[in-house]
Amino acid sequence: MTGLVIDESGFEVLAGKERIGSRRSIASADATLLNDLAARYVRAVQAGAGAGVFTRLGRELFAWLDGDQRQLSLLLDQAPRPLIFEVCGRQSPSEAAWAMLRAPFELLARPDGGFLAEEALNRFSVVRRLGTPVVGPVLDGFRLGLAFMASAPGDKHELDFEAEEAAILRAVGEARIDLVVDDTGDPNQLAHRLADLGGMPVVHLSCRGLNNWRARPGADGVPAL
Repeated sequence: MTGLVIDESGFEVLAGKERIGSRRSIASADATLLNDLAARYVRAVQAGAGAGVFTRLGRELFAWLDGDQRQLSLLLDQAPRPLIFEVCGRQSPSEAAWAMLRAPFELLARPDGGFLAEEALNRFSVVRRLGTPVVGPVLDGFRLGLAFMASAPGDKHELDFEAEEAAILRAVGEARIDLVVDDTGDPNQLAHRLADLGGMPVVHLSCRGLNNWRARPGADGVPAL
């Protein structure tokens, strides 16, 4: 994997099987900084801020992750392309680990440049995982099948679902993908649709999430989309 492996109180930076630099602890000041970046990101989105605001957030996060050992810079030099940046935590993360998992790594931007996600040659993307990853089935030789569902809660800013669909088609090519769109926003309806299709290799959900949702008062909080 390439990215960050987080335990209860620290993390390591990996490029493939090679660790870059030494293990770093997540001190209280680090957690405060990461939580502040995440909160500022949310406020900027809600305020419809310009690109410059997000670039500054990305540069701050880049500088923190790079640190004295230039760990992020070395990772970018060594990692294979496309660069899938994984942020991996344990099944039940600590508060310090949650601060890293919530950090807006999608905004990472070079100190003297723009967003990593805008660099066409790197094809940078972020994946977050909890627990041990499971190896998926090998894809067959047919066109890629992808099911897409979007959900828009009434009290939130609506996501640009049509732009996401268009981006998927641009990235893969309309002649190389079977795209099924479910616009119900209902997981039960999506389950029925997937069952009718016999399953799909890829399911893409675009929605909102909570890391501490309670099904009823007094119940334990759980992550939920």
